[in-house]
Amino acid sequence: MINNFRLRDLLRGEEEQYLIEMEDKQETMLERQAKMRERAKFLKEKREKERLEFVEEKLDQRWRYDQDL
Repeated sequence: MINNFRLRDLLRGEEEQYLIEMEDKQETMLERQAKMRERAKFLKEKREKERLEFVEEKLDQRWRYDQDL
């Protein structure tokens, strides 16, 4: 009978520990928002860099074309 109580207490303790660990691993809403803002900033900067590279390439093509005339 004592072993049953001991096992039940051990199991209860393990379940509580598991729930605490799961809660600690769960992202908060603020953390998710911060990640989304960082990702949006990264994508915006990447898009702007690609746009500037494209513009530079087209200006170079135009300059070469004008030189051939």
